[in-house]
Amino acid sequence: MKFNLQRAILVREGHKGCASDTIPEQAYTEPLEYEIQDPQLIMPGKDGEVVCLKGRVVDREAFEKMKDEYYQLREWDVATGLQTRVQLEEVGLKDIAQDLERRGLACDRTQPH
Repeated sequence: MKFNLQRAILVREGHKGCASDTIPEQAYTEPLEYEIQDPQLIMPGKDGEVVCLKGRVVDREAFEKMKDEYYQLREWDVATGLQTRVQLEEVGLKDIAQDLERRGLACDRTQPH
Protein backbone atom coordinates (compact mmCIF):
# COMPACT_ATOMS: atom_id res chain seq x y z
CA MET A 1 0.00 0.00 0.00
CA LYS A 2 2.92 2.35 0.69
CA PHE A 3 3.89 2.56 -3.00
CA ASN A 4 0.29 3.08 -4.03
CA LEU A 5 -0.18 5.98 -1.64
CA GLN A 6 3.19 7.48 -2.54
CA ARG A 7 2.41 7.26 -6.27
CA ALA A 8 -1.05 8.78 -5.75
CA ILE A 9 0.46 11.74 -3.90
CA LEU A 10 3.10 12.23 -6.60
CA VAL A 11 0.46 12.18 -9.34
CA ARG A 12 -1.80 14.56 -7.44
CA GLU A 13 1.15 16.94 -7.07
CA GLY A 14 2.02 16.96 -10.77
CA HIS A 15 3.89 13.72 -11.60
CA LYS A 16 2.76 12.74 -15.10
CA GLY A 17 3.00 8.97 -14.75
CA CYS A 18 4.90 7.35 -17.61
CA ALA A 19 5.93 10.73 -19.02
CA SER A 20 7.65 11.59 -15.73
CA ASP A 21 9.19 8.16 -15.16
CA THR A 22 12.38 8.96 -17.03
CA ILE A 23 16.12 9.02 -16.60
CA PRO A 24 18.46 11.71 -17.93
CA GLU A 25 19.01 11.59 -21.71
CA GLN A 26 22.76 11.27 -21.14
CA ALA A 27 22.21 7.83 -19.59
CA TYR A 28 21.31 6.60 -23.10
CA THR A 29 24.20 8.29 -24.87
CA GLU A 30 27.17 8.83 -22.55
CA PRO A 31 29.01 5.71 -21.39
CA LEU A 32 29.14 5.31 -17.63
CA GLU A 33 32.67 6.00 -16.41
CA TYR A 34 32.51 6.62 -12.68
CA GLU A 35 30.15 6.57 -9.72
CA ILE A 36 31.38 8.15 -6.50
CA GLN A 37 29.85 5.42 -4.31
CA ASP A 38 31.15 2.59 -6.52
CA PRO A 39 34.17 3.70 -8.61
CA GLN A 40 34.58 0.22 -10.10
CA LEU A 41 30.90 0.13 -11.21
CA ILE A 42 30.52 -3.47 -10.11
CA MET A 43 27.00 -4.93 -9.96
CA PRO A 44 25.59 -8.39 -9.35
CA GLY A 45 24.52 -10.05 -12.57
CA LYS A 46 22.57 -13.13 -13.48
CA ASP A 47 23.19 -16.15 -11.25
CA GLY A 48 25.53 -14.18 -8.97
CA GLU A 49 27.92 -13.25 -11.77
CA VAL A 50 29.92 -10.07 -11.14
CA VAL A 51 29.35 -7.49 -13.87
CA CYS A 52 31.22 -4.25 -14.55
CA LEU A 53 29.03 -1.47 -15.97
CA LYS A 54 31.93 0.80 -16.92
CA GLY A 55 31.55 2.07 -20.47
CA ARG A 56 27.90 1.04 -20.81
CA VAL A 57 24.84 3.09 -21.65
CA VAL A 58 21.20 2.35 -20.86
CA ASP A 59 19.30 0.59 -23.62
CA ARG A 60 16.26 2.83 -24.20
CA GLU A 61 14.06 0.02 -25.53
CA ALA A 62 14.92 -2.25 -22.60
CA PHE A 63 14.26 0.59 -20.13
CA GLU A 64 10.81 1.28 -21.63
CA LYS A 65 10.00 -2.44 -21.58
CA MET A 66 11.03 -2.59 -17.92
CA LYS A 67 8.69 0.33 -17.12
CA ASP A 68 5.80 -1.46 -18.85
CA GLU A 69 6.51 -4.63 -16.88
CA TYR A 70 6.66 -2.62 -13.64
CA TYR A 71 3.30 -0.97 -14.36
CA GLN A 72 1.79 -4.38 -15.15
CA LEU A 73 3.09 -5.86 -11.89
CA ARG A 74 1.62 -2.92 -9.95
CA GLU A 75 -1.63 -3.26 -11.93
CA TRP A 76 -1.34 0.32 -13.15
CA ASP A 77 -2.32 1.50 -16.62
CA VAL A 78 0.59 0.55 -18.89
CA ALA A 79 -0.05 3.25 -21.50
CA THR A 80 -0.03 6.13 -19.00
CA GLY A 81 1.75 4.79 -15.92
CA LEU A 82 -1.21 5.98 -13.84
CA GLN A 83 -2.91 3.93 -11.19
CA THR A 84 -6.31 2.47 -11.90
CA ARG A 85 -9.36 3.21 -9.84
CA VAL A 86 -9.95 -0.52 -9.27
CA GLN A 87 -6.37 -1.14 -8.12
CA LEU A 88 -6.48 1.74 -5.63
CA GLU A 89 -9.80 0.52 -4.25
CA GLU A 90 -8.44 -3.03 -3.88
CA VAL A 91 -5.73 -1.78 -1.51
CA GLY A 92 -8.15 0.27 0.58
CA LEU A 93 -7.62 3.67 -1.02
CA LYS A 94 -11.16 4.22 -2.30
CA ASP A 95 -11.31 7.89 -1.24
CA ILE A 96 -8.01 8.58 -2.98
CA ALA A 97 -9.18 6.70 -6.08
CA GLN A 98 -12.30 8.87 -6.21
CA ASP A 99 -10.25 12.06 -5.80
CA LEU A 100 -7.76 11.10 -8.51
CA GLU A 101 -10.52 10.00 -10.87
CA ARG A 102 -12.37 13.28 -10.32
CA ARG A 103 -9.15 15.12 -11.26
CA GLY A 104 -8.62 12.90 -14.32
CA LEU A 105 -5.52 11.33 -12.75
CA ALA A 106 -6.63 7.69 -12.46
CA CYS A 107 -7.55 5.27 -15.22
CA ASP A 108 -10.58 3.03 -15.40
CA ARG A 109 -8.65 -0.07 -16.41
CA THR A 110 -5.22 -1.56 -17.01
CA GLN A 111 -4.40 -1.37 -20.72
CA PRO A 112 -1.73 -3.25 -22.62
CA HIS A 113 0.89 -0.98 -24.16
